[in-house]
Amino acid sequence: MKCKIICLLFFCYTFLTAQDCTSFAGTFDLTPVELCLSETALATFQNDQILDDDDLLQFVLHTSNTDELGTIIYTQNEPLLEFVSGLMEVETTYYLSAIVGNDEGGIVNLDDPCLSVSVGVPLTFLALPAARLMLDTSICAGTSLSIPIQLEGDGPFSFNWLQDGLLLDNFTVSGDTSILVAPEENTTFSISNLIGIDCPGVTIGVAQVTLDTVLTIEDLFIQCGDSTYVLGFNIFGESPNQLEINGWDGGLFGNSFVSSPIPIDTPYQLLVSNGGPCPATEVMGIDSCGCGILEGGLMAQNLISVCDNEIAKGQLLEAPTFDERYELYYILHNRPDAHLGQLLGFSMTNEFAFSDQLNYDSIFYISAVVGPFENGIPVLNSNCLLILEGTPIQFLEAPDIPLSLNAPFEICPDQTLTLDVEDNNDNIINYGFVFPNGDTLIQAEATLNIDSVSAINNGDYFAFVADNQCQSDALGPIAVDVLNCQAFILLGDQSLCEPNEVFLQAAPLSSNCEGIWRNDSGANIDQPHSPQIRVENLAIGENQFIWTVNQGTDCENSDTVIIRVSAPPVLADDFYDLPVGENRLRFRPYDNDALNGTIIDENSLQIQDNIDLGQAFFDEETGQIEYSISGLIEDQSRVSFTYTICNPVCLGSCDEALISIKLPNILVGIPEGFTPNYDGVNDLLNIRNIEAYPDNEVLIANRWGDIVYQVRNYTNERAWDGHYQGDVLPQGVYYVYIAIDGEEPISKSVHLIH
Repeated sequence: MKCKIICLLFFCYTFLTAQDCTSFAGTFDLTPVELCLSETALATFQNDQILDDDDLLQFVLHTSNTDELGTIIYTQNEPLLEFVSGLMEVETTYYLSAIVGNDEGGIVNLDDPCLSVSVGVPLTFLALPAARLMLDTSICAGTSLSIPIQLEGDGPFSFNWLQDGLLLDNFTVSGDTSILVAPEENTTFSISNLIGIDCPGVTIGVAQVTLDTVLTIEDLFIQCGDSTYVLGFNIFGESPNQLEINGWDGGLFGNSFVSSPIPIDTPYQLLVSNGGPCPATEVMGIDSCGCGILEGGLMAQNLISVCDNEIAKGQLLEAPTFDERYELYYILHNRPDAHLGQLLGFSMTNEFAFSDQLNYDSIFYISAVVGPFENGIPVLNSNCLLILEGTPIQFLEAPDIPLSLNAPFEICPDQTLTLDVEDNNDNIINYGFVFPNGDTLIQAEATLNIDSVSAINNGDYFAFVADNQCQSDALGPIAVDVLNCQAFILLGDQSLCEPNEVFLQAAPLSSNCEGIWRNDSGANIDQPHSPQIRVENLAIGENQFIWTVNQGTDCENSDTVIIRVSAPPVLADDFYDLPVGENRLRFRPYDNDALNGTIIDENSLQIQDNIDLGQAFFDEETGQIEYSISGLIEDQSRVSFTYTICNPVCLGSCDEALISIKLPNILVGIPEGFTPNYDGVNDLLNIRNIEAYPDNEVLIANRWGDIVYQVRNYTNERAWDGHYQGDVLPQGVYYVYIAIDGEEPISKSVHLIH
């Protein structure tokens, strides 16, 4: 081991130097790294390598993390992690190591006896996840389709679901999944922004969905003969294949169909299809030959859902035309077309209530019917019967569970009234409450806190429950009586300056109510049971007065007022020392002052302007004064300035005090770093206040102890510019030593940054 000795004026410093085979490849942060195939990254190298004069630092990716490198994948001059197709495999661990050895034409000599190899950073490249979406199908308009998605890789997976290139939804799944869709037109579904548990992925294919429509029948007519009739109608809708009509012979002319003769009183039933995915359209009925005027009419076809405690109403949009031998009435049945199915109810109006014949899982229909009546009963087997395609109705089960209300008959104004609805139905999601004034509150909890509404009222309360579809009948009433004792102080909070006395006023007491004033600061209260009081001997600071009223033993409430009392502040002088090597000092000068209720902020505390050798300001966030020195100290040993504190409550009463700061004998500041890059900013090593000590010596050394700069009588006008023997020194840490005659030497590290 060798040493170097450097002497400055009266002091010497010893530095260690390198010895044989001191090459050191440095160290990494050895946290294992996982990257996706498309990613690159830089390993975290600590830059603590040690190189001999002829050494070179490089980085190698290899297959072994023992003393042997194994197979070397690539060598680079920076610790870059990237996947090399053809040389590397996914899900396989490789290692990135730093190597230091003799520089052989820009390449580290691996046979260098002083070759140093660092411990390698484990690196694994992860396979990219994939989503397969390959479907080409057609569905009937108004129906839904489940589209399967096959996912490859490690989940969970998140992705965007697109319809015709537009974002429709976002999904997060753990594996293969399917998405239910109900498009309203021909559509292409696709996936974007696929991300697995570790990596972004790729998508393969799309789902093409085309729509087919149910055929509609229009312009249906019946031409009557002596013993037969002919049925005809027009067909409208998409026809990807040839139209097919089954059930009775006839001729198809374009989109028009005319049947062969059908015997009178023989019902007709035909199925019209187009070979697509939609179900065939059924044309059913019986001839109206000899029935006179009996035609037309239209009912709404949108599904109506009603709760079983409500009335279902069919919607007649257009009234049928008929002569005086017929009557219009309504039936509830289970046939989804213009034919009579199972009769479940009959009414002269369009309204039907839930009955035991119905259930909650089926769709029923309310149809308008025109036909003959006998003895007040419709003749349903008549050939002359017009049945309109009905309005679909679905009955929902309303909650019907045991309920109970629990509440006190009497409550105080500041108490909580609770109405508890007890039930065992897990489907209940909302609880409703009806107040005496008719207002309704619906919430997710079964307990009503009366203080959550605008006012407490005497009267009857009701409650009901609801699931996500229906509401139960209201339960109640329960009578509630609210007692009328209420505490209220008429005077708000105040700030006063040394008052002799204060008058406080509360609202007058109602009958059967009692009140009392309380105070914990020692003020004298005359007649504490009276709403109006006089208070003496208030203390400096906050004085809290509480007015409490009660009616009986369990009904009590209170109101509070705060009287803040202030007096003029009295300040004391303060003395501080500025530490050696510092140029800033923080302190709280008013800790030894008698503030007498004054609130310290930037409005009440002011600092003298034009302070010698620096400036001072008040930091309201920390409550401190900060003094910063500037300029040369020269012969001045102390800085003094004043501050003032005013109490605005006491008509701006103010007091002033002196702050005196003793300055150190020497104040030289070495910066943390500088950037000699010739941009005109921070290019030189400027040492603050060095001009105040012209008899100085400055020495600068690198981390190996080599002197790179040394001068006597250093000034900032000819400061060090980071060069040594005409060359710019490399970026790094350097050590500055300053010796001043008669003083302890100063030393500090400084960063040279390019």
